[in-house]
Amino acid sequence: MVVIKSLTGSQEDRIIISQLLDALICDILCHISTKDAVKTSVLSKRWKNIWQQVPGLDLNSEEFENLSGFFSFANSFFDLQRGSLIRKLSLHISGWGHDGYPSFPNPWIDDSPTMRNIQHLDIRTTALSSITVLPLSIYTCKTLVHLRLRWVTLVKTEFVSLPCLKILHLEQVMYLNKANLEKLISGSLLLVDLTLISLSSPKDDQKVFVKPQKKQAYFKRYQVKFRRRRDGKTDYRARIRLINQDKNKYNTPKYRYVVRFTNKDIVAQIVSATITGDIVLASAYAHELPRYGLKAGLTNYAAAYCTGLLLARRVLQMLEMDAEYEGNAEATGEGYSVEPTDTRRPLRALLDVGLVMTTTGNRVFGALKGALDGGLDIPHSDKRFAGFNKEGKNLDAEVHRRYIYGGHVADYMKLLMEDEPEKYQSHFSNYLKKDLAPESMEEMYKNVHAAIRADPSIKKSDKEAPKEHKRYNPKKLTYDERKASLIQRVKALNSAIGGDDGDEDEDDE
Repeated sequence: MVVIKSLTGSQEDRIIISQLLDALICDILCHISTKDAVKTSVLSKRWKNIWQQVPGLDLNSEEFENLSGFFSFANSFFDLQRGSLIRKLSLHISGWGHDGYPSFPNPWIDDSPTMRNIQHLDIRTTALSSITVLPLSIYTCKTLVHLRLRWVTLVKTEFVSLPCLKILHLEQVMYLNKANLEKLISGSLLLVDLTLISLSSPKDDQKVFVKPQKKQAYFKRYQVKFRRRRDGKTDYRARIRLINQDKNKYNTPKYRYVVRFTNKDIVAQIVSATITGDIVLASAYAHELPRYGLKAGLTNYAAAYCTGLLLARRVLQMLEMDAEYEGNAEATGEGYSVEPTDTRRPLRALLDVGLVMTTTGNRVFGALKGALDGGLDIPHSDKRFAGFNKEGKNLDAEVHRRYIYGGHVADYMKLLMEDEPEKYQSHFSNYLKKDLAPESMEEMYKNVHAAIRADPSIKKSDKEAPKEHKRYNPKKLTYDERKASLIQRVKALNSAIGGDDGDEDEDDE
């Protein structure tokens, strides 16, 4: 529209446009239809053949009196060897395949100069009886970016290579077999937009594809996922299976043994779910272990075992079941499950590992083993404990015991001491500060286990409560305080302005 207004404007406008380069004029004409571009040839002798250099060709048979005129114009255009200039070709044909005309203009599309630089190809027909066959040259076009087909048949081809195709729109397209369609899609490596509408095969009349389009009805019913799912913190599929309680048990809590790891700490909790949120029955942390004699290495497999043992003894002490269920007094690495007594059943909890990969020997199973030896009833299998032999399908208790008492850490310390002393000094600096040697590792963990069983209760912090609450944001003022502050700022501003006026008067004198 801008071009037409400029061409039909004042004499000054026409002079400015006539001074433009042919390449710029062709770029302007490319944004209008071919019919309007041809009309510009009557403006002057210079413009007579410029439309033939336009890199886009948009032909619609409905704009011609008959198909004979349509074919005559298209043949004359391509006979002038203009095909190599075309970047965008759009053919819209009505009444195709009648009056003795060919079923498809193969010389137009199948000509190598035409397909050499084409980027946008749009072929549409309107009659079902006139489905045409797609030329083979289109399947190997290296410059094609946008392909739109309607009422076209995909022929059988051995090779499809469309390295630049990003947009593919197929509507009412026939394919001889699914392999042809799969080759067309798989051969488009950069495809980002695929639209399939009512594709069918001559063997069956059923439409096997539907356009994957999200309309207003989809967005009206769209539900935002839970926040912790959006943050990637909670696996709700696993959580639902852990918290679902049988209806005949009414409000009986279903406990979970939750184990989480951070960079410097281990968190172990006994948690039950309610409609208003989770309730923590008891908890234990690895940063409590220095109280029991473990001064360094608070996040390894052995520390996880100690944290699980501490939680088990603590929760049983809270429920007054610690004397009845003492668990496994000595960690041997063998499988152990608590047996119910005649009076009370053991506390049962389900292991909740969160998003941790449950690989064999993971630290979370060290915490599980500690809770089992502490007297909790947790459904489990020995297949994931450290030392399980996948081929023999049995647990090597000696290897597992070595992990529980930090033997793997001691072996690594000895290895670094011999091979890389500098790395040993930096890697085990905390151990050296606490005078922890590899030889005394097992004895230290035995003392930690005994200290935990002796007193698993929570020790209150010795820190004094802060006298003043530390604020990180300004205190919210009342209305009267805000009003008084405003009055003070206005007075200060007026006094400053008055002082400046006095200085100016003195300068004038």
